[in-house]
Amino acid sequence: MGFLLRLFSKNALFVFFIFLQIIALVLIFSRNAMQRSWIAGQSAALNSWFSGYIDEGVSYLKLKQINEDLVAQNKS
Repeated sequence: MGFLLRLFSKNALFVFFIFLQIIALVLIFSRNAMQRSWIAGQSAALNSWFSGYIDEGVSYLKLKQINEDLVAQNKS
């Protein structure tokens, strides 16, 4: 959880993502069914992209930790 908070606090992309989600919600509740389905599709695509972005960050941190552990082992 701490990783996500650090990622979100340092990354303007998260703020932009929230902004897009708010716009999507406003449009969903104020327009017809066709626009709702289009917005739902766009939101799903953005959510999957953003989830992949977070997964990349988690993988990077794991690799970084492994690298630091190996460096510490080599020094001792």
